[in-house]
Amino acid sequence: MKGAHDAGAMHNGIDIEQVGSANASHMTYDGVYVFGMYQKAPLRQGLRFTNLTEKDVVVLPHVQGNLRFVNCGRATVAANCSYEGSVVVKGRDQARDGLLGFQTRLATIVSHGLYLRDNHSIVMSDFYAEAPSKTVLAPISRALDDLRRLGEADLRLNHETH
Repeated sequence: MKGAHDAGAMHNGIDIEQVGSANASHMTYDGVYVFGMYQKAPLRQGLRFTNLTEKDVVVLPHVQGNLRFVNCGRATVAANCSYEGSVVVKGRDQARDGLLGFQTRLATIVSHGLYLRDNHSIVMSDFYAEAPSKTVLAPISRALDDLRRLGEADLRLNHETH
């Protein structure tokens, strides 16, 4: 256990950090607990990934706490079961041909469960946010409503021309 709020006062800036290099890496973080459970401090401590490249593969079978991805758009990151804390994805590097995917993500007591910045992409097959004070789901819901309306309009247009 690293950085859990019940382990006493900790003054480190990041609990664990993986930084990309010129060499390929394949890391598995299984049963890793970092700061973030039941905390409304998404940028504090946690598990941080920085400047990962297309040569880097990260597998997260089971992690808990804040997860931060900075300039990792080319890496392959697969999270099977992750919960609590916030996920922050950002970085100005425009190369984004990797994959950041979550099979299951649970966030209960957070200000936001997901911070997606700088036009990054993410795949989440099961993202459950329980009673956050703010959520990303309202804008997503509006976007899905817009797509539905566009699809219905397109279907009407195609039906009328045939």
